[in-house]
Amino acid sequence: MKGFVRIAILMLLVASLLPLACKRKHADIPDVNDIISNMHYLDSLVESDVVDSIDRINNGLSANLLRYANRAQTPDDKSILDSLVIISENVNQFLRLCTETPNNLEIMEQEVREARSQYLGGKMDIATYVSNLLQYDQLLVDINIRLSDQIESMRTYLSIQAKLIPQLNPLPNNE
Repeated sequence: MKGFVRIAILMLLVASLLPLACKRKHADIPDVNDIISNMHYLDSLVESDVVDSIDRINNGLSANLLRYANRAQTPDDKSILDSLVIISENVNQFLRLCTETPNNLEIMEQEVREARSQYLGGKMDIATYVSNLLQYDQLLVDINIRLSDQIESMRTYLSIQAKLIPQLNPLPNNE
């Protein structure tokens, strides 16, 4: 009985999506070319000058952390260095995201193209195709929001690090 209910619900879902899919101009169905264009935009975002700048600033932060490693002179220095390590870890996590995103977008683009090919070849029904496009479109929106939020967070973190580093006591000249 449970299987019958599931099948009935699935059939109702497909039946409700089918009229929408047939009225493409009236439905809010993403266009494959728009989805692919958005993928290329996100790809350019993670390979932008802003990300390169964040990477360069983080390299400078990492160099300072190496210089001061195990050499905190006061409890305040230790606290500042701990904060700088946290900032560096967050920036490194963001940079890993930027490194992984192009590969993920490339895979997603292949999947979108494959879905279109299957739909046009009659191997995928309209409801599944529309559902896939909507999922890809939402995923791209989520990635865009995440990247935008992360870039803003990195700017904040790096502006904080720029204020913290000068507060460290200078190291002795006999390095």
